[in-house]
Amino acid sequence: MLTVDAVHEMFAAILARLDAIDQRLAGRRNVAGRVENCEDVTALIQCIARHAGEYSFAVADLLDGTLPGAAKAELREAMVRAVGDESSRRVGQLLRRLEGATVGGYRIARDGNVRGGILWALVPDCKLQR
Repeated sequence: MLTVDAVHEMFAAILARLDAIDQRLAGRRNVAGRVENCEDVTALIQCIARHAGEYSFAVADLLDGTLPGAAKAELREAMVRAVGDESSRRVGQLLRRLEGATVGGYRIARDGNVRGGILWALVPDCKLQR
């Protein structure tokens, strides 16, 4: 019979392995064939989270007229660093590859469909631990 401490140790080992897998996934090759920089992908996810908040979003809608100019410029810069250009399609492909992973403190979750695209949500880590 397992003790409570043994179960906790097993869970800690599982979480450590999952974190290692998340890190490896973040370094996979993108559509353009270059290796994605984990720090740049993390910065992009955090930038999207700052501007989308807890609302679901379609990537194409992030760059429409709803964001103020400075926020839009910040988002465009983060997109270029993470995927190589300002393509909402490339960012969408990145999110599909990372779906279910936790990056930069946010779990990337599919939240539905809209106009032939995907609605995404970035769920903060603190909500996952409840």
